[in-house]
Amino acid sequence: MSTLVAQNNEKALSRLSITLGKFREKLTQALPKNRNVDQEISSVIATVAASMALQRCTPESIALAAYDAATLGLPVNKLGLAWLVPFGNEAKLQIGYRGYIQLVIESGFVLDVSAECVYQNDRFKYVLGFHPNIEHEPTIKGVRGNFIAVYAIARLSNGMLKHVVMSKEQVEHIRAKSRSSSNGPWVTDYDEMAKKTAIKRLCKSLPYNLPGLQKVELAAEIESHYQETSLNHTSKISNMNLVTNDSTIDIVLQEPSNSYQVSK
Repeated sequence: MSTLVAQNNEKALSRLSITLGKFREKLTQALPKNRNVDQEISSVIATVAASMALQRCTPESIALAAYDAATLGLPVNKLGLAWLVPFGNEAKLQIGYRGYIQLVIESGFVLDVSAECVYQNDRFKYVLGFHPNIEHEPTIKGVRGNFIAVYAIARLSNGMLKHVVMSKEQVEHIRAKSRSSSNGPWVTDYDEMAKKTAIKRLCKSLPYNLPGLQKVELAAEIESHYQETSLNHTSKISNMNLVTNDSTIDIVLQEPSNSYQVSK
């Protein structure tokens, strides 16, 4: 049985390699100029090779998720900026909280972003009003207790600070809307998903009319698209379709949307 599994895995990776190879030109166009397309393709293949579930996904869905990640400038690897999540036989792009931080900082409008989870035994004080403030002293000794809240802070280029605090109930409300609420990162990496939720909420308070921040909004729209619909071999970024047959992959690019809305 193990030999058969190994053979099936090898076939899946071979099909993926062929698909990504035919997709190479579009990936090259999507990637930032300082990134090497062959390295990106190798990284995607290595990611899939490490996951039996991803190997059961269609190579077309993996290629489209890789394209969306490339357009955002986020690598698909173990760094956690972006990764592939299997849903049945379809792979979807999941953007990590570190990915959102990178996109926000790349805008030039934000100098620094941080996010932290708060636990029951931490000392935490949150003040609103004309002088809002957050004080957080994590418990170092002993058990920190259950997760109770998460917050995100951004230092803007003009010296201002922006922050948002979300309770566990608010985070769970967002989680309940996700198609992956009972599996994937929400189960294996809850803290990171909570941080990402806070960062996305924080981003809603930033001025999206600035060109550098539009990619952040686009990232949220991509994830919303993946959560709300079946892939059906489409890419939200460019309404790109993959049409496959036995010998080739035809890529049809339609006019992309110019307006995006951040998912709540």
